[in-house]
Amino acid sequence: MMLGQIGQGAVTAYANQLAVGDNGALDVTLLYGDKQDHPGGMSYFTGDTMSGYIQITPKNLTTDINDVAITLKVPGKYLREVSIPDFNSASEHDKPTVTKVGDDYQVTLHFSNYQKSEVLTLPFIGRFTIGYPPTNYSLDITGTLNINGQETALNDIIWKA
Repeated sequence: MMLGQIGQGAVTAYANQLAVGDNGALDVTLLYGDKQDHPGGMSYFTGDTMSGYIQITPKNLTTDINDVAITLKVPGKYLREVSIPDFNSASEHDKPTVTKVGDDYQVTLHFSNYQKSEVLTLPFIGRFTIGYPPTNYSLDITGTLNINGQETALNDIIWKA
């Protein structure tokens, strides 16, 4: 069973393969803060606020999708903070959470009912700790999309110091 398709940095989860009775797809993409492509990652100064977006785009959905979860893992060894603001949405959702898991941060979005036509672009940020990370340090931000218990990996983005 194919759970997703990677193309142009996006992950497409086909709803008809993940949720019985649903048709279409849900594209979820991690974007850099400037929404541009940065092969090899995006560089920041250590005093900068690093930013990114989670973009969610339904493609030809004919019904809403129940139980959609998006989880990001952000390496946290040299970060003092990772955050994602709460947001307004027509889709039923829990407040986004950020938890520390070991050295890393985990960002979690959960929708109990994702509306078939809602497009969302949600920001998240990170800040380095006081002091400096090692020269040429990079943070590989990874993520997963889970629809009704079926999981697929998202594209990665890289923040570099």
